[in-house]
Amino acid sequence: MDEVEAAGAGEDAAPVLRPGLLAVDDQGRVGRVMAVEAGAVFLRPPGGGCEWDVAADRVRPVLGSGGDGRLMARLRELNAYSRWARSWDGRG
Repeated sequence: MDEVEAAGAGEDAAPVLRPGLLAVDDQGRVGRVMAVEAGAVFLRPPGGGCEWDVAADRVRPVLGSGGDGRLMARLRELNAYSRWARSWDGRG
């Protein structure tokens, strides 16, 4: 698997979340994984914002771009960076 490692062998193995990956919680919020500690996953919205934590069993990695939010999350992240960069170069 290119972005998500499987825990164990086989097709049914649970994916492992690691910092930097996009994930979605059980409420449908998409965030970038900041840390995984003591059964909790710490997420931050793409493009920045307040971090939140979710129990590890209530979050899953975002795989592919087929309707699960990965493409939109990356777009939000890039747009936020673009707005930030313009504010620093005087074009904002």
